[in-house]
Amino acid sequence: MVGKNRIPFKLERLRKKAGIFFAQGQPLWGHFFISPVSANHDGEETVLELLMSGQRYVPFETMDGQIVLILISNIVKVLLEDNQHHMQRLATEHINVELCFISGETMRGKVCFTMPETHSRLSDFLNQSLGFFYLEAEGQLYLINHRHIVLIRPLTPP
Repeated sequence: MVGKNRIPFKLERLRKKAGIFFAQGQPLWGHFFISPVSANHDGEETVLELLMSGQRYVPFETMDGQIVLILISNIVKVLLEDNQHHMQRLATEHINVELCFISGETMRGKVCFTMPETHSRLSDFLNQSLGFFYLEAEGQLYLINHRHIVLIRPLTPP
């Protein structure tokens, strides 16, 4: 219903600080808006759930307070400043890898995931995950977009 009798509904949202990296490499710093309640688990929605929600664009508040719409498919990686480690802590597999991006950039880190014991290889996880996955690199937690990866090289632990 539109008009004077329309009752506005405002959903409560939490702000999660992050840096979004696009192909140009420079991060856009600001805040994602997430729900205080996740549909998939106890607690608040994660940035990963927001990016995997099926939306093409998500609102993002830049550091100067401007609200912009970000095309999710153009995001190369997201640096999570609030380090939403709960997904990583629940991971049963931690595999050191080197990522090679379309841009030529490489990045080393640890892919953290959980899969059934019968399908616990890195390739099983990567073939089943859609969109983004977690990567811990140099003490930071990133979300990596599959669309911008050329290859992933498993590394042997030091």
